[in-house]
Amino acid sequence: MADRSPLKLTNLGSGAGQIDEYGVGDTVPVSHGGTGAITAEAALDNLGIGAGIGLISPTLVNGWAANGICGYRKAAGWVEGSLNMTNASAAEGGLIMTLPPGFRPSAFVGAAAWTGNPTVSCRIYFNVDGTVQFRGSSGNVVAGCSFRFPAA
Repeated sequence: MADRSPLKLTNLGSGAGQIDEYGVGDTVPVSHGGTGAITAEAALDNLGIGAGIGLISPTLVNGWAANGICGYRKAAGWVEGSLNMTNASAAEGGLIMTLPPGFRPSAFVGAAAWTGNPTVSCRIYFNVDGTVQFRGSSGNVVAGCSFRFPAA
């Protein structure tokens, strides 16, 4: 997922400045009705865009089950999320879930996925009709990916 660190203007003197990023743990001043200084991480959470905030839990099918963070959301026109799943009898090309309208890609998206077996590679396909498929392995699988694409 893309970095969303808040930016600050650093005064270099003589009317010069540069744009720098606040890092996680840095104090970020909050204005326009804010409640005081908080960390960049907390600011992202307060805006509803921090890691794991506001995720929609998918309806997994065909034996897939969540195994940790498993969800998606739309932020600023992008669909993003993480799928961490298990399946005792995964089928090559099998359906994992279907994304609802408004959360689908305008073109096919293939995401590299990790598995619990370092000798097996797999992919997760996000299709324009909203179907999400598992590719590259079958059988007893632990797999997952993080993804981000523009919403159609």
